[in-house]
Amino acid sequence: MVLTVSDKELIGYAKKLKSACDERHDEYCRKCPFNKDRVCTINIPSVWDIPLLISDDEKAILRNLDGELKWIARDKDGKVFIYTNKPIKIYNSWNDKSIVYKMVFPKLFQWVKWEDEEPYYIPDLLDEN
Repeated sequence: MVLTVSDKELIGYAKKLKSACDERHDEYCRKCPFNKDRVCTINIPSVWDIPLLISDDEKAILRNLDGELKWIARDKDGKVFIYTNKPIKIYNSWNDKSIVYKMVFPKLFQWVKWEDEEPYYIPDLLDEN
């Protein structure tokens, strides 16, 4: 399935709407047609769970990393790290016994979240197909 920019914008809007619905229960929500007993009934298909678009700046950084660095993840404290081996979540951070690089650009990689179940595999992020 190939998504266009407008498809991705629609998906982003639906996710924001769902998030806002989960966070608020005010007058607006009571009038919402998707509100059933204070529960949002918007069903976002799992095929919509696609990563956000990676920016050209982020791709440039990832392309210029040492070739051994293959995984990127964000710790609970918000810091982003890059690993040679796939890390696992332990308590409040991702851990691995490999080379670790701390990302020094805090405004980039905002789509990498602590809540992610898996770290991101960098070669997949750079796949230009």
